[in-house]
Amino acid sequence: MKKFVCILMALILVCSLAACTNTSEYDAETRQPEPEPSVEVQQEVDGEEKENTTPEVPEEPEVVYAEDGVVNRFISEFNEKTKYEMTDISKGNIRTKFFAYANDCYIEIINANDAAAECFSVSINGGKETSERDKMFEVFAETIKVLDPSITAEKITEVVNYLKAEQYMVNDYVISDKVIVETYVPIVELSYGKSDCRIDVISGNYK
Repeated sequence: MKKFVCILMALILVCSLAACTNTSEYDAETRQPEPEPSVEVQQEVDGEEKENTTPEVPEEPEVVYAEDGVVNRFISEFNEKTKYEMTDISKGNIRTKFFAYANDCYIEIINANDAAAECFSVSINGGKETSERDKMFEVFAETIKVLDPSITAEKITEVVNYLKAEQYMVNDYVISDKVIVETYVPIVELSYGKSDCRIDVISGNYK
């Protein structure tokens, strides 16, 4: 009887081991490894991480040269687009009048678009000497470029040469449909010495 029981237990143990072995082999065959992320997916993830970690560069605040918006725009464009810079900017006796210096020339700027004149005015003061007058014309040429970018360099040279040759005051000289030389005062020899030169430029379209 004992021999029968031992044989029976041995058979049960063998069947159990066989079942475990088959189950392990089945699990090993059916269990698939998890797929690795593709290169494209990984690049997208890396790209998102880089975008998220890129620090934002704060924008620089706009420089305000004058309280009047049109005057401020003119000074900003002059300083950005020309070879000179307006400095020592100060306010005049009215809200839309400002003073500045450029290329050693004293400049008066008035936004009279809302006044009776209905124009934007720039007055450039020279001195009593030819070298000072030439500096004035250099600023004048750059001023024209700001007031009317469509005016060609050849036209500006033509206007400057014409005014330099004039020995008497010039009024209402039309450069374009946007820019007019309201007044040009040349250097004049007087009994008590020389007078200062000056040029006044106006635009009815710079608003």
